[in-house]
Amino acid sequence: MIDVGISTACLFPGNTETVLEDMAVHIFDNFEIFVNSDCELSDSFAEKILGILIQNHKKAISVHPFTSELEPSYFFSDYSRRFDDGCIYYQKYFKFAGKIGAKYVIIHGDQKNSGISVEEFGKRLMRLNWEAQAYHVEILLENVERCFSRDADVITRLRHLYPELGYTLDVKQVLRSSMDLYKMLEAMGDSLKHVHFSDHNSNNTCLPVGLGDMDIEEFANYLYAHHYSGVVLLELYGNDGEPIKVLADSYHKLKNIFIKCNRKKDV
Repeated sequence: MIDVGISTACLFPGNTETVLEDMAVHIFDNFEIFVNSDCELSDSFAEKILGILIQNHKKAISVHPFTSELEPSYFFSDYSRRFDDGCIYYQKYFKFAGKIGAKYVIIHGDQKNSGISVEEFGKRLMRLNWEAQAYHVEILLENVERCFSRDADVITRLRHLYPELGYTLDVKQVLRSSMDLYKMLEAMGDSLKHVHFSDHNSNNTCLPVGLGDMDIEEFANYLYAHHYSGVVLLELYGNDGEPIKVLADSYHKLKNIFIKCNRKKDV
C-alpha cells in the first residue's frame, strides 16, 4: 500500500513547529519537514520536532533545506573549498533528519544552464550522498524547473552512471519544465523513492486534489504497477479558503484514490 503524506511548507510562513503541531492533530500521518532557518537545525529544535511527532504518533519521511537555491554555489562551482564548506553545512540537515527519524534530505542540485557535465554532476551528488549516509540518511535529487534536474534525459543518464542515487518526483515541476510526466517517471524508474504531488489543469500547475483535471487514478495505477513503495506527499501553495481544511480535503481524496487503486490491484 502506497501511503500519503504532506509537507509543512504548505502552511508557510507559519513557524515550522507550530505548523507541524496544527497538522498533527488532523488526519495527516507522514511529514516532510521544511526547515526554514538555521536555528531550526539545532539539536534542541530537532528534539522539539521529534517530541511532536512521537506525541501524536506521526512519522517524518523527509527533510527539505531552505538553502536549496545556494546549492549551485556550494556544490557545483569550480571552487573546491566552497564544496567542502557546503558539505560541512549540509551535515546539519543530515544530522537533523537522522534525529527526527527521516530517511531523506531533498536536493535540487545545480542550475539548468550551468554547463556542467552529467558525469561531474553525479560525481558531486555521490560525494554529498556519502556525507549523508554517515547519519543514516540519503539525499534524493528532485526535478525542479530552474535546475539541471528538470530534464528527463539528464535523469536517465545519471541513473546509468550512478545507480545508487535516488530521486524525488515533483509533479508540478515536471509540468513547469514542459516535460512529459510519464517520461520523467520512466527516467527515474525504480530509483524513485519520494513524490511531491499536486493536481493541475492547463492554467495552473499546483491545485488541490480534485480541482484540476489530472487522471490521478492513472498515476496511482502506474506507481503500483511499477512497485513504488514510497510516500506520495502533498505539496500545495497559495490556496483559497481555510488552508488546513483545503489540505485535509486533498489529503483525504488522495488517500482514498490510492486505497481504491490498491484494491483493484489485489483483485
